[in-house]
Amino acid sequence: MLSLHTMKLFRPLILPALVWGSDAATIVDLFNTKGGTGLGACSATQVPIVESWLQDTVELVDFALQGLSSYKTDRFIQRNLGAFFSIRTTKAGNVFAQDQAKFATVEKTLQVVQDFLYQRNPQWTVEGDGTGKPWLFCNSDWQSETEDLFDEQGNPVLDPNDNTKQASLRTFPLTGNIAADQLLKDMQQGTPPNWDSFAYYSTDLKDYVIEVAANRYPGNPPATPRSWCNGHLVTPDAENRFALTESRLTRDAVTLCPDAFTTSSEPFETIDAAMADPAAARLGTPLNDASPRSLTLFHELIHMTTGPDQTPDSASMFSVCP
Repeated sequence: MLSLHTMKLFRPLILPALVWGSDAATIVDLFNTKGGTGLGACSATQVPIVESWLQDTVELVDFALQGLSSYKTDRFIQRNLGAFFSIRTTKAGNVFAQDQAKFATVEKTLQVVQDFLYQRNPQWTVEGDGTGKPWLFCNSDWQSETEDLFDEQGNPVLDPNDNTKQASLRTFPLTGNIAADQLLKDMQQGTPPNWDSFAYYSTDLKDYVIEVAANRYPGNPPATPRSWCNGHLVTPDAENRFALTESRLTRDAVTLCPDAFTTSSEPFETIDAAMADPAAARLGTPLNDASPRSLTLFHELIHMTTGPDQTPDSASMFSVCP
């Protein structure tokens, strides 16, 4: 994964001291968030943690791009480009012709994250049809599995045959609207209880995500509602689930799961905490013994800015991504 490779690749650059720019954006500058104790809200304890993760992310991206700009004369960066990305350089410091596309991908991936962090990309700053400030949640319970039908404003749609109850996605007739009818068709495939697809609705974004049955969110309702972060309820093998980026809604949404805030994710909260530990700060220490939990946010911003389809996950922990 680019996020972890970048952490180790440029580690000597961040060892001395990282300076947090006074003009750097905050979480609320970059994301829509929920305060208080509502579903998906970041708690009073989590908010400063996520802000520290954002600080780490800005610093990592800035220093990584700074390092890439001097790769021709920096042998350490050249060695790590080769070790982590199979990007080879000549004795003169030039990238091999066969590897120039890979180098460009690394640089572009970091650049689009930086553009988001400094609010330079109108896709995430200008409100429009499918554009605007993304959402950040601190649990996946902001989505709820439902068969109820809501309109585009989030209002319940009444059953055409019984106006005393809400209409069901499983039975509502096609409307002639292409997008709405695709939703209805997906939800009406199969038979109860073995439906082909399941819907997850967000009252914040007033939109649905449809998942095929194989990707149905884990849970034991009604005691434990179905929610993506419930990795511990996945069968046959429980999972740690740290974060999810969702790009199929009216706005991009990043979800940080409760597991992301624990040592089951990574051993340290921030870069500073990792560098303050003598064993973690020692060059050559394995990533899974030295990585900060702030990489969770960095990782998800790569997904969000480049696109989840272009940045598939290959492991459950960032420090074991090949």
